[in-house]
Amino acid sequence: RLRTADEFGHRREPQSTWPRGTAVGQLKLASNADQLQADISTTVEQLQLVRTSAAAGAVYGQPEIVWAEPLLELSGVAKYATATDHFQVEKLQVVGKTLQLSSSATIERLSTDGLLRANGLVEYAPEELAKLVASFAGQEVQLQGDRQVRFQLAGPLRAATNSPASHWTHSWDVTGEAGWSSAGVYGLALGGGKLKAALREGQLQIEPLDVAVGEGRFTAQPLVRLTPDAQQLLLRPGPLVTNVSISPEVSEQMLKYVAPILAGATRTEGEFSVDLAQAEVPLGNPQQSRVQGQLTTHRLAVSPGPMMNQLIALVKQVESLSKRKQFLQAAVQPRTKSFLTMVEQEIEFQVVEGRVYHRNLEFLVDDAPVRSYGSVGFDQTLALMIEIPIQDKWIESEPALRGFAGQSLRLPIYGTFQKPKIDERAIADLTRQLLQGAARQALGDELNRQFEKLFRGD
Repeated sequence: RLRTADEFGHRREPQSTWPRGTAVGQLKLASNADQLQADISTTVEQLQLVRTSAAAGAVYGQPEIVWAEPLLELSGVAKYATATDHFQVEKLQVVGKTLQLSSSATIERLSTDGLLRANGLVEYAPEELAKLVASFAGQEVQLQGDRQVRFQLAGPLRAATNSPASHWTHSWDVTGEAGWSSAGVYGLALGGGKLKAALREGQLQIEPLDVAVGEGRFTAQPLVRLTPDAQQLLLRPGPLVTNVSISPEVSEQMLKYVAPILAGATRTEGEFSVDLAQAEVPLGNPQQSRVQGQLTTHRLAVSPGPMMNQLIALVKQVESLSKRKQFLQAAVQPRTKSFLTMVEQEIEFQVVEGRVYHRNLEFLVDDAPVRSYGSVGFDQTLALMIEIPIQDKWIESEPALRGFAGQSLRLPIYGTFQKPKIDERAIADLTRQLLQGAARQALGDELNRQFEKLFRGD
């Protein structure tokens, strides 16, 4: 029976992954003066790869099963040459319902450092790999593998010292190749591709990726540092996404953090590109990523979601300044459906300590310009400022409002995407000034009429 880490008395980390199941096998030994040979045959039933997680000091919850194999059969022939201290495994086969492995391996200097060399082919059930990837990367990452992984590895079984430079990732060389038929990453529907990677000197170096995303492209050259004190994913500066169509899924899972006007969008038209200047993602805590770059929008039109509909109503209210009656009715009467549009522009963004900051975001509500800057948290909290420049045509017929020429109305938005809160005090102040101006002008008009009557002798 495969025992858990707790049963061995080992301390489990706040998040740990370990196997469990029942193994029964046979070992046939034969030897002579030069060689020891073992024929291995083992059956593993109900093999599960399980994961537990809990905050430091908390009680572990029910383990999560991330991979399950009902029956796994392992066989092979192992030989050890006493004179050369050489160990070899031939015809190593692992056969299961969701997993198959064919491999060969040798171990030189078995009694000392034990240099292992191995290569092989792993075949797997794509649907099980998809579940495994989603369990670690989240539901935002979907993968349909092409069923095969090829690998080669070499490294010592015993480390020389306990220094960081002697961590196993520094002493092992591993290369692998795998592919996928389709994938989804934060709403991006990626076409098929190949992943080739090599582990050397504590770094997992991945060959450049160039994958179709509809009519656009996804390009990246990832590097993963695996040294214990600095485990992180790095992306080289340059284009990440180029001319990719914007969909509601992409807007909701990715773009709304940089361009909050896309939150809850029911329909989007246009394309976008992302160019990175910096990308550092800690493997143990992705929310503490440091990312900097530019989001470029191409011919964007959006049918807005609930948060932006509130803003549109306020923009329409301000737009009705020149018509007092419409202004007073704008806050309570339903409006016709509006679209948000954006000309081609570059929006600067930066990810720091779990928040995505943006600036230089400009868009149109019908033909009224609006600007946005601020931040959105990965917890979906909002800290935004919306600026509505007062247009001359809105106030040119209202002498009482001409003092607003060249100014902008600022509207703070806070709360969350699900429950946004727009500070309408600015609108209330503007309404009060309009009513005061209108009252003064009405009084002036009445006095003028009385003076005219007086001088005409009516």
